[in-house]
Amino acid sequence: TLLDEGRRAGALSARAEVLAKNVLALRSIPLQRVMVPWDEVDALRAPLAPAELRETLAHSNYTRLPVLGADGKLSGYVHQLEVLGDAAGGGLDAHLRELPFVAPELTVDRALARMRTFGQRIAVVGTAEKPLGVITLKDLLERISGDLARW
Repeated sequence: TLLDEGRRAGALSARAEVLAKNVLALRSIPLQRVMVPWDEVDALRAPLAPAELRETLAHSNYTRLPVLGADGKLSGYVHQLEVLGDAAGGGLDAHLRELPFVAPELTVDRALARMRTFGQRIAVVGTAEKPLGVITLKDLLERISGDLARW
């Protein structure tokens, strides 16, 4: 392949070759193969008192958590650092952000492009009524580069 030739000619380092191959592979990987399944997702359920929200987020390993409304449908997500940094102690509604939805058959490369274009770091695979899983920008980028430190 062209990548192999580049490596042999010294134009590509071994690391650059691996990264390039990983990027090319993303065109054939559907999100349903790389998403975190919904039953493994940490999600918040409204209503949630401000103190309870802050306590939950303070002990979470995740910076962005989906929020289920009282009706059981996804209503958005909250950002851990935004809530914990709010000196006024605002509640769930004050910090709720729009949660994008993507189709499970969308490929990783297309999801990455969409997330980059719209400045998104998290998306739900499926619909508000039937979430199948979650993807994050970090998880998708790790498909290319390997493990990234907490960001």
